[in-house]
Amino acid sequence: MNYPNPFTDYTDFIFEHNQSCAPYNVKIDIFTVTGQYVCTVESEQESLGYSSEPLRWHGLSSNGAPLASGVYVYTLSVTTCEGVTAQKSSRLVIIK
Repeated sequence: MNYPNPFTDYTDFIFEHNQSCAPYNVKIDIFTVTGQYVCTVESEQESLGYSSEPLRWHGLSSNGAPLASGVYVYTLSVTTCEGVTAQKSSRLVIIK
């Protein structure tokens, strides 16, 4: 999930997983509702429990431009060091 949603300045992506005390890579691809690529947010994390660290996004495109108000779609992918991947898609809303 991302919180806050809708957001104005930033949103934090947070998720639960079953890989306690293990390193994993997080990749969030963000698109317009028509499928146009907006940007990718990536992070390497290692949790102490079953919740991720917040991954903050400031609503900027891949070239650093602020995005317009609207609904966007994101796909969150988590990959373990063994190569196991899980994905989830959802929507977020930007209000300017």
